[in-house]
Amino acid sequence: MHKALLKDISTADGGVVTKPVLKAFTKLIMPGFVSSFFFIHVILVVYVGAGFYVSWQMAEFNIPTTYDQLEGFINIACAMLRTKNIMRNTILWFKAIKARAEQEQFESERIQVDNGPPEFATPSKKQISRKVSFVLCLTQLSMCRKYS
Repeated sequence: MHKALLKDISTADGGVVTKPVLKAFTKLIMPGFVSSFFFIHVILVVYVGAGFYVSWQMAEFNIPTTYDQLEGFINIACAMLRTKNIMRNTILWFKAIKARAEQEQFESERIQVDNGPPEFATPSKKQISRKVSFVLCLTQLSMCRKYS
């Protein structure tokens, strides 16, 4: 996510930014949720520079499933509100960084932003059209009838 935000600002400025703008990116905190079955983790991801990230587990919860565990929803709601506030502050910080980058667009001592190698995507399988498969089945079926 940090790469996408940095790319957004740098493409607006021709691929270069000033040093203060580049340093400000380390202050962006990305909150997120990871859930599995009846378990929720609330994590924060921070870019520390040079392609390295730090993640911190802010909270973890079992999702309440019975009436006796309903008080757990209060803890989950508080964690989600904290996460919302962190995200709101991150958005405000990003807007301020973008505004500063636009103001410093014509200054000297700008740094070329390297977007790094492209991210690896899961290779997609070559799909066989069903029409061809159906035709192959029909030809095999007709061949079986000839020999029987």
